[in-house]
Amino acid sequence: RELEEAWRLSTSTNAEIGRTWFIQVASRRHVEAYDALEAFVNRHGRGRLVVPIYRALAENGKDLELAQALFEQARAKYHPATVAWVESSLREATD
Repeated sequence: RELEEAWRLSTSTNAEIGRTWFIQVASRRHVEAYDALEAFVNRHGRGRLVVPIYRALAENGKDLELAQALFEQARAKYHPATVAWVESSLREATD
C-alpha cells in the first residue's frame, strides 16, 4: 500500500506501468485497487494490456465472475481481436 501511494501506481498514465501493476493487483487480490483496475480495462483496449489482467483475475481463485463481468462491461470498446483473445483466456481459466 505504501508503495502504491508513493508511486501512484493505480493512477499512472503510463499504460505499461498500469498493466504490470494491475496484473499484480489481480493476482494478489489487492481489492482496494479494483476500482482503478476497472477504470484501466475500460480505458485501454489493446489485448496485450488487458488480457493478462483478466487472466490474473480469473486465475486468482476468487474473481472469475468479476473478470467476466468487467469484460462484459468493456467488450463493446474493444477491437474484435481483443474480444476473442479475452474470451479465449477466460474460457481457459474455467477449464
